[in-house]
Amino acid sequence: MYLIGGFKNGSKMNDVYKLNQTGAQFTWELIEVQSRTKPEPRSSFAACLASDTKFYLFGGSGDNNVKYNDLWEFDGANWALLNPGSATEHVDDHKKGVELPLQKSGHQIAIFKNRHILVFGGIHEVTYEMNDFKAYDLVSKQWKTIDEENKNASESGSPKNKQLMQ
Repeated sequence: MYLIGGFKNGSKMNDVYKLNQTGAQFTWELIEVQSRTKPEPRSSFAACLASDTKFYLFGGSGDNNVKYNDLWEFDGANWALLNPGSATEHVDDHKKGVELPLQKSGHQIAIFKNRHILVFGGIHEVTYEMNDFKAYDLVSKQWKTIDEENKNASESGSPKNKQLMQ
């Protein structure tokens, strides 16, 4: 099990800790990241484990509530930026067919068939909650929109969400 980030003295962190077990003894180990490139400190990101030593991290919220849409892979010692995202991407780009997810926090991710990173929902801005569903193909290195509005998920939500989606 890995833990990423957290807060120290009110500042966001990007440290990586691994939980080790020897018999009935559990200890936390701070991983000394070998790569120079690593995610900016953030909160409200999502991560998913692909193996005992590999996991993926997407998006989140940085200092001054800056949102990210970058995708990272961690192999147990090194971070690799798979998709740089964009801090300047505009909502209108998505109306033109751009597949890259918007910057977001509070979303969910999962790995499917060890090939696709699935990203669902999240918050782009305080008043812009999302129900989009995107997939990143680890082989082709391309994003694909599975469902931009995901109305089925919206319809099963709270009465407030149902009213907003009509």
